[in-house]
Amino acid sequence: MVQAIAGLPFLLSEGMEVRFVPPTLKGPRSAVVRELYQSKGNACEVSFDGVESASDADVLIGSYCLVRRDSLPEIDYASTPSALAGWRVVDAEFGDLGEIAEVIDNPGQSLLVVQGERGEVLIPAVDEFIRSIQEEERVVGTAIPAGLLTLSESSDEDIPEDES
Repeated sequence: MVQAIAGLPFLLSEGMEVRFVPPTLKGPRSAVVRELYQSKGNACEVSFDGVESASDADVLIGSYCLVRRDSLPEIDYASTPSALAGWRVVDAEFGDLGEIAEVIDNPGQSLLVVQGERGEVLIPAVDEFIRSIQEEERVVGTAIPAGLLTLSESSDEDIPEDES
């Protein structure tokens, strides 16, 4: 069973060459993806050319699969917002809002949970608010309405203090 790292889409495909890390002394260090079988959630059962026995597979438990960057498919961040976790958010009007701490997947729309100096800001992952995705810099450019920030600021003030 092979799982994607939390927050990232599953990217292995048939024919892709992988390197296993950390390398093992008595097992395979590389292989080619032979077949993929969709499993639960963001996991697949993968068979590799070069991993021929159960003992070969047992040695690889807990290993990561690395691939060449040019072997990876293009990621459509608009349809896979969970891949944006850890990226910075910079708004056209309000500047640096912080880092995407989490992506909440809701039916029909995802929310980016941004943690920064303004506290937690929830930004709907919709075309109207997301203006650019700068992959190399890992920055999401936004243009959010001012009310979105004041909404998060006022919700913090509305929480009653413990009067005990």
